[in-house]
Amino acid sequence: MSKILKYCTKRIVKLISLFSVLGLIFCVLTIGLFKAENTSLTIATHEDYTAENLPVRSFTLVTVQPSLRLESCYGTNPSTADYCRTLLAGNRTIDLINMRSIGSGAVVGWAGDRTYILTAKHVCEGPIPPYDIQIEGEGENQFILGVSSTSSYTLVDYEGNERDAEIFRMHQHADICVLVTDGNWGTPIRVATEPPPEGAMVYNMAAPLGIFTPGMVPQWRGYYSGRDDRGYEFYSVPVAGGSSGSPVIYDNEIVSIIVMAPIGFSNIAIGVNLQDIHDVLGSIQ
Repeated sequence: MSKILKYCTKRIVKLISLFSVLGLIFCVLTIGLFKAENTSLTIATHEDYTAENLPVRSFTLVTVQPSLRLESCYGTNPSTADYCRTLLAGNRTIDLINMRSIGSGAVVGWAGDRTYILTAKHVCEGPIPPYDIQIEGEGENQFILGVSSTSSYTLVDYEGNERDAEIFRMHQHADICVLVTDGNWGTPIRVATEPPPEGAMVYNMAAPLGIFTPGMVPQWRGYYSGRDDRGYEFYSVPVAGGSSGSPVIYDNEIVSIIVMAPIGFSNIAIGVNLQDIHDVLGSIQ
């Protein structure tokens, strides 16, 4: 790999690190949707679970692997133009192993032979938007590299099975995403139609800091504190990186998914509201 492409990659990774932190800290949630096809989904029949017996088999660890692809290279003189042609003729895709990220999700239903998973939009989006980066050089020896990004998704279920996933639908503004995989697996959880009463005890299962192993998913209980004037739901549940997308459960149903926490106080979880979840799920449930 050329020094210039490596330099380009380093610059992008620095930008990505900043954007990822800022994106996790603050999201603006408003209603809006990408148009998507209708899907009729049937919730699997399963035994009722209780607060002491959460549906751990609905949990999934979401791993996102970003990649960079060199789309274009412009040289300012014949020498740099030749070098650009060499770059474009080589391996143009780089997997950013050090930028791999994780989140949490929950199975919300089956349709035919496909399974649908609810998680956070910022987990699905991946950390890298397309960039055009100018590489500084001496005199006329400059390069302008056009770089795009893609992400691949791997889910690890409660039993440790790995599955490739793809994005099915995302809310245009709220921090909600639905992933889809082939096959029927997991224990689907229904999404509630009403929020819990203030002060109600709720439950959460998540992989903060990636803490998860097949057969073991961390679980918490806390209290629903209410909704703020922007539509965010607040819960007294501890969170950390990796908790994003994890379900908040009340009375055997999902009432929210966690998307962020206040700066400097990780014992409060902030989640999306039910209306936004139902908007993005549409006919899935």
